Amino acid sequence: MVVKRWWKPVVAAVVAVVTMAAGSAALGGVASAAGEGTGLWLQPSQPYVGNRAAADWEGTYVLSDGSKAWCVQFALNNPSTATGWLPDPVVLTDKWGGPLSPEDRARAAVWLEAGRAHAESPEWSAAVAILLHQLTGSQRPPDAGAGFREVGYDYGLHYRAAPGPVRKIVDDLRAAGDRLRGPWTVAVAPPSGELRGGQSAPWTLRVASATGDPVPGQALTVAVSGGTGPAQASTGPDGAVTVPVTPGTAGSTVEVSASTTAPATDVRMRVPAQDTVQRAVVVPQPTRVRAATRAR
Repeated sequence: MVVKRWWKPVVAAVVAVVTMAAGSAALGGVASAAGEGTGLWLQPSQPYVGNRAAADWEGTYVLSDGSKAWCVQFALNNPSTATGWLPDPVVLTDKWGGPLSPEDRARAAVWLEAGRAHAESPEWSAAVAILLHQLTGSQRPPDAGAGFREVGYDYGLHYRAAPGPVRKIVDDLRAAGDRLRGPWTVAVAPPSGELRGGQSAPWTLRVASATGDPVPGQALTVAVSGGTGPAQASTGPDGAVTVPVTPGTAGSTVEVSASTTAPATDVRMRVPAQDTVQRAVVVPQPTRVRAATRAR
């Protein structure tokens, strides 16, 4: 069975647009210099005191262990394969160390999971970088007279400089983060009325995000005790699916449980040994959510 994940509809919505624009000079290029991973150069670069670059890099960086990561703290130095890192990641903050809300960190987790699934795509990597920089760097204005430590991120400039396919991914990921952020819940509802041994009856399984929005196309692992039923199911457009469960004997208690993989609800970042270097975002691992209900 092909596992369905919440980001599949987002992919379907943009893949045709990206394919049509592939190879266009407007998309820029993937970096080959040490330190830069997958992404795009966007022109013009954002002005601030001391910045002489012609373009800004939006994408991942190659770290000292060979892994790729999105970074935050716009305008600080880019990490390189020689950058040293402190041992313990910290909770994602804004560029200046101010707190982000739990809801914003959960949104970022949604973007990062989708980005991880397309980590070798320059367009996806650039889109995730733009969203992360806006989330962490827009608390102060993009003042061209400010230095690299103080300048805020100019989201409008970078969004307008991005190719159409990248803007499409940014818009879709932003909507997905708002609608599908965690924590998710799974609900299992038994049929109305008394269960009858040997007779199939419909049980309803639902998956919802933290906002209560349905999560469509989500694979569920199903377990039945005291009867028989399917081992897997997938939610429909309304975030629900009905599965047939047959009790073993009359009067027996049937328990149905359902679990699924959900986005994480928090994001952490690695801190470099040098305070002039950007921090590296740690892509969080998905979580499992489960619910069970008994009936007879």
